[in-house]
Amino acid sequence: MKSKLRHFFLLTFSTLVMAAGTYFFKFPNHFAFGGVTGFSTVVSEATRWSAGDFTFIVNTALLLLGFIFLGK
Repeated sequence: MKSKLRHFFLLTFSTLVMAAGTYFFKFPNHFAFGGVTGFSTVVSEATRWSAGDFTFIVNTALLLLGFIFLGK
């Protein structure tokens, strides 16, 4: 139980660090390396959508497609 709890907190902390890096460094500096966040940076420059909103929508759609095609 203790090992699982430690693993959960490490995953949660690393996810928060990655999200903070994307939000504070990648989006404001208009870095577009690739993937969903890179594509959202390009879309936010071309449209009025924010990069965070577009990333959320595309990631949610990909998650739903994964559930549909791959199952639980």
